Amino acid sequence: MNIAQLLVRAARVFPHRVAIARGFASHATYGELARRAAAIAHTFTSALRLQPGDRVVLYLPNCPEYLEVLAGIWWAGLTAVPVNAALQGQQLTTLLEDSQAALCFTAAGGVQASVAAIGEARTIDIASSRYQQIARSVGEASIAWNVPDDLAWLFYTGGTTAQPKGVMLSHRNLLAMTLCYFADVDAIGAETCMIHTAPMSHGSGLYALPHFTAASTQVIPESGAFDPAEVRALATHWRNATMLADPTMIRQFVAALRVTQPDIAQLKTIVCGGPLNHPDAQEARSVLGPRLVQIYGPAECPMTVTALSRFNLNDTKHPRYHARIASVGVPQSAVEVRIVDHEDRLSPPGQAGEIVVRGEPAMRGYWMNARATAKALKGGWLHTGDTGVFDADGFLTLVGPEETTGSGQDTYPR
Repeated sequence: MNIAQLLVRAARVFPHRVAIARGFASHATYGELARRAAAIAHTFTSALRLQPGDRVVLYLPNCPEYLEVLAGIWWAGLTAVPVNAALQGQQLTTLLEDSQAALCFTAAGGVQASVAAIGEARTIDIASSRYQQIARSVGEASIAWNVPDDLAWLFYTGGTTAQPKGVMLSHRNLLAMTLCYFADVDAIGAETCMIHTAPMSHGSGLYALPHFTAASTQVIPESGAFDPAEVRALATHWRNATMLADPTMIRQFVAALRVTQPDIAQLKTIVCGGPLNHPDAQEARSVLGPRLVQIYGPAECPMTVTALSRFNLNDTKHPRYHARIASVGVPQSAVEVRIVDHEDRLSPPGQAGEIVVRGEPAMRGYWMNARATAKALKGGWLHTGDTGVFDADGFLTLVGPEETTGSGQDTYPR
């Protein structure tokens, strides 16, 4: 089992459909993307002699090449290590060293002095002629076969004050997350697109997977970031658009729409990666209409703990509507979620405690950190470190500041 099979399937069925766009222009069809992924994988395994499971760092801003390299990593049976492009200095060096990275992809001058941790020969600039030769070479590798629990995504968390921990996500974890998207978040098809306004090193990059599954178009804004006017223009051009946004981005988008009042008919879905407070949720619903879906899930169970559907967000006649829109929704299809006390005893509805999760999307553990793994996965349940409370209908509400998390996942969309 290899998560890259989702791309293979899309390329066979829809080889001429646009897979990646930069702004308003096509960058690659599905057939072209599959060939580039196979060519990159060929270089990994032949010229660079990388071995199954080797770690490849993606130290890149949002760009089309991000998806090409990511697909090539998985195609070759390697492990992707996404790194926030804003990270610098010792923090970056620590991640390169801790992951024992075999290779690092960067944008022009991105790695700076930290490249010493991996070596010049093991660093590839996506703007270089070397990268162009790799991505468009005639050599193609056969897709690697992985067992479901092989490592696919190694994401570092821990903030700026603690030693980072590498969250190990397997091909099984990522497939479960992908299927949860269709079951619990949104229905998407081939005539849709995802606009990557949030960092692809985080949740937006993982949400490429359900859109690969549906042979949807991945749209990278020219700015590489979030700009409300650019989002509106791209959504109108590519149509039936989805984007992942954090609560701050939602507030900015709603404020911009209040001023300009544009037509957003082609903006299909906005997935909010975290809880909106009650006034913000109400205003977002009034401005955006039935487009908003909320999700909650730390990197250790990426975006797959709970979901608050567009139906619940717009069911204004329900007697507990106001309590529901202040929640993060109900457990997603592939997980069990409980609230427990400090001795891991099950708490009844209405009583706050720690949120614990088990199911197919939950991480394998922390990279080379047995102690932290044992603590986080005690008793077979992922202990999130977040505090929450269930109501009688199974809706989960987080208690305390939005950014509080014992797992240190303060940089990941919730």
